[in-house]
Amino acid sequence: MQEVADQAQVSIATVSRVLSGTRGNVALETTRKAWKIACGLGYQPCKSAMHVTVQDQSENSAHPSEGNG
Repeated sequence: MQEVADQAQVSIATVSRVLSGTRGNVALETTRKAWKIACGLGYQPCKSAMHVTVQDQSENSAHPSEGNG
């Protein structure tokens, strides 16, 4: 997670929330960036976390997050 956080320029806590599927107030752009980096590094998410994250993204597409990412 540290490498993802470093490359995305966010905290480990933010990466943890994104990858676990509990985005909270993490901005959608930050979520996408963290996932892209994690996937590029070969991160293999559990299916339940991916489902929650994908669901969160579709729900927030009409209402962008106001989080600080």
